[in-house]
Amino acid sequence: MNIKITNLLIDIRWFFKKIIYKIKMCKKIWKHLIYSWDYLPAFENIYFELFCDFYRKGRFEIFDWKYDKEHKKIRKLFDTLYIWYTIDKPAKEKQLDELQTQYFRDHPITFTELSEKDEDGQPLYEMTIKDKKGKDKKFDKIMKLEDEIKNTHDMYLKKLIEIKDYLWS
Repeated sequence: MNIKITNLLIDIRWFFKKIIYKIKMCKKIWKHLIYSWDYLPAFENIYFELFCDFYRKGRFEIFDWKYDKEHKKIRKLFDTLYIWYTIDKPAKEKQLDELQTQYFRDHPITFTELSEKDEDGQPLYEMTIKDKKGKDKKFDKIMKLEDEIKNTHDMYLKKLIEIKDYLWS
């Protein structure tokens, strides 16, 4: 086969591989792009999805991760980030979902139509949660878990950005 044709076929192959890769990545994050207020979590999750893809497909064997303390630390951080995003975070989110489901089963939500309208002329509603008297420990537990997930996510997102230069392979 002619070298020019071979090179053209290789270029076409890489072109389609890049497109397929981008489509696969979009499929992983599309669930986060439902409403405009969901863009921030989508952007945050894009970084983690790309990192997890790197982690699963990365060629770690080409690096000497025992070269020095910094390389050892980065390799351990790779493992920590991957485990947190793929195992620990989903488990905590499932726990949060169960707590919220139970809470809202016990505390019904009611919607009251307001006299005001939005910019499209649609009625606005006020949401109220029927609350029991006194301090609600279940709600506090939900808020604490939400804060824990968010704070851990933010911390690991910052660490992921700090180590981005190690994701070049």
